[in-house]
Amino acid sequence: MERKNSNVMKEIVSALNGADTVRIITHASMDGDAFGSSAALCHILRGLGKRAEILLEDEIPGNLRFLDRNYCVRESGLPEEPDLCVALDCGALYRFEKRVESYQKGRNTINIDHHEGNPCFGALNWVEPDAPATGLLVFLLIRAAGWEIDAECGEALYAALATDTGNFQYESTNKECLLAAAELCDSGMDRVKVATEIYQNCRPEQIAIEAIAVERMEYLCGGWASLSCVTQEMLRETGALMSETERIVERLRGVRGVELAVLIKEEPDRVKCSLRSKHYVDVAAIAASLGGGGHKRAAGCTMRCGLEEAAARVRAAIEKEFADEGRDR
Repeated sequence: MERKNSNVMKEIVSALNGADTVRIITHASMDGDAFGSSAALCHILRGLGKRAEILLEDEIPGNLRFLDRNYCVRESGLPEEPDLCVALDCGALYRFEKRVESYQKGRNTINIDHHEGNPCFGALNWVEPDAPATGLLVFLLIRAAGWEIDAECGEALYAALATDTGNFQYESTNKECLLAAAELCDSGMDRVKVATEIYQNCRPEQIAIEAIAVERMEYLCGGWASLSCVTQEMLRETGALMSETERIVERLRGVRGVELAVLIKEEPDRVKCSLRSKHYVDVAAIAASLGGGGHKRAAGCTMRCGLEEAAARVRAAIEKEFADEGRDR
């Protein structure tokens, strides 16, 4: 099927083929789609004889470290001005604010993403908000270029697809995504290994902080919404890492009768919120009202304030959404 972005795909393939040095950047607090997409592209480029790296600003989550085959650096080993810099799964420059300068030093820049509202900050931009994962776009790019997807690349892409679709549960999961996952199984990759590493590989400390957050969950709007917080004190008490709290918001959303779930995370210099919905609430719009963004059913925002102030702002946004839904439904 001819894609509406087929011309920019060809330009990106040409740029990748013509580059000798490629710096890959994805968003901070990486999820499976961000890291899986980056690992897959880095593996392909190194197989083509190019000097490629993934430049990080934070730690790789424990359940994704199996995808790193020495791809990642925190101090770039490439020339100050690499031939090409590629941003993957970044809805805006602020999603990798500590590495923006490194990204912009590329002689050419590419932006591949699936977030609504992406401002197209690269010289070449391929943004498809309807795509269920950036991993699907990277898969299509590799296939269009005629590059081989081996088991290592297949694992990374399968991880990207599985994580950003909620293990193929979310409504964004479409036929194209499922067909891509099926094709990746032909690469020789072990999908059971991928699932085990991602979903059945958590530390006891992670279980402990999940238990506390769920115990402290509060219901809003008569049970229509659920909310919980992760504080620095909770991290100290359990020994968990903030990166190990990513599953909590899914547990909050999983409660029967809950349409909207929010997890508020206290960091040393900011507060981050993760928002999820089940059926009809556009959490990207709610996140935008709080200075963030994302997808209709999964979004987030960052606030430069204290936890209590952030929680009050989030509760007010939830109550407003509930009131608006009451008028509309």
